[in-house]
Amino acid sequence: MYFKTNVSVELIAELLFVDQATISRAICELKEPIADVLHEFVPDPADEVDGRVGVVDGPLCPSWSWSDAPELYSGNHKTTGHNHQFACDLSGELLHVSYPSPGSTHDAKAFGESVLNTILNSSNSIGDKGYIDVDPITPFRKPQGGELLD
Repeated sequence: MYFKTNVSVELIAELLFVDQATISRAICELKEPIADVLHEFVPDPADEVDGRVGVVDGPLCPSWSWSDAPELYSGNHKTTGHNHQFACDLSGELLHVSYPSPGSTHDAKAFGESVLNTILNSSNSIGDKGYIDVDPITPFRKPQGGELLD
């Protein structure tokens, strides 16, 4: 239930009439064997992206507020979380999700540290203004004190 439907351990424990700690232990014991079995079915990111237009974004995935982990605080979003780099094709099919970076990490830096930096073709990938000066094609930035071109 936990891996397939993302139900909380507390709810699973209540449904099965056991302690939450019992469910947590079972999940910890199952994670590695499940990952080992499914590893052969995880596609290589370079093969997935090859020949396709990649659209990249790095949204903040919110987490609870940690007063002792200020690096997770994103001033842009005014909350704590993790920055993942997502890549999809033009039809919206997910191609890759990077490992998390702290929420305070800018998209351009997180992209540079991810595998997407090496596998995406810079002339065949699109990003928002957070990726200016890195590989993906981005919109034009308004010049300071100037106007955008038509």
